[in-house]
Amino acid sequence: MIVLGIDSGSTSVGWCRLRASGGGMGRAIRLAYLAGGKCDATPAAILALVDGAQGEAGAPRAELVAIERVEGGLFRRRGRRAAPASQLFATSHVAGGIAWMLDVAGVGVVVQPATWWRRIVLGRGSASDRSIRVVVPRLVDDWPERSSVHVRDAAGVAIAAVWTRRGRAA
Repeated sequence: MIVLGIDSGSTSVGWCRLRASGGGMGRAIRLAYLAGGKCDATPAAILALVDGAQGEAGAPRAELVAIERVEGGLFRRRGRRAAPASQLFATSHVAGGIAWMLDVAGVGVVVQPATWWRRIVLGRGSASDRSIRVVVPRLVDDWPERSSVHVRDAAGVAIAAVWTRRGRAA
């Protein structure tokens, strides 16, 4: 199964395509990195990601798209100011628009709160970006040596969607 994870922003999105195989009946799920990056939050760009047009020649269409939904409390961290409400609203608006567009196009979509996927993948809803940087590459085969926080977040939301759909085996 090809799964596309999306970490939406107010004007651009981080994305990651993974191949998930195995799982079910006590078998471990194997995850492999296919491609990742950043693109504009436009319908054409998002549909191109679903179809595998960016980063992979002749790639199959994503069967599932997992989109991170932001939550206001997630961005309140010690020593940091909270993200402005207008920025959080714009990001939520983009994520909702992407989910609606893909649903209309007949693509399977799951929208997951950031704290939920972090709890599933990292064991703690308030897990830091540093924790994500350590854990996500260990879970995914062929992970690139360098990656952005947005690609790692997109991978995290995709991993949680796969684990939830197929059942995680230790």
